[in-house]
Amino acid sequence: MMEKSVRRKEKERMRHGAKISKAVLWGTLGVLGFLALYPVFFLLAGSLMGNDELAKYLGPVIAGKEGFVDVPLLPQYPTLRHYVEIFLDSPEFFVMFWNSTKITIGVLEPWRHGGLPSMIFQEKRDVS
Repeated sequence: MMEKSVRRKEKERMRHGAKISKAVLWGTLGVLGFLALYPVFFLLAGSLMGNDELAKYLGPVIAGKEGFVDVPLLPQYPTLRHYVEIFLDSPEFFVMFWNSTKITIGVLEPWRHGGLPSMIFQEKRDVS
């Protein structure tokens, strides 16, 4: 009987330790995930800010003003003006986009069909 209670206490201690180690693991992964995704959030928030708000927050970096950079996660006055400028007001963007798409497809397409090295070796085998 005594042996069973000792085993039970030991199992409870192991479960408690496993819960703590899981919490530490998830906490560490959460912090690392936030650090990895913060630049993406910063980029999206910056793209939704107007020029005045960007100058206000990033003035020390962009314009060489005195002070420190303030980095908010959400803009005070969100706007889609920058997206309208790119997608509707500048046709050069679409030219560059489609040029990049063509280059990417040209580079990746041979790999989709078995890879470039296998294509080169296949040609050498057929010749001989």
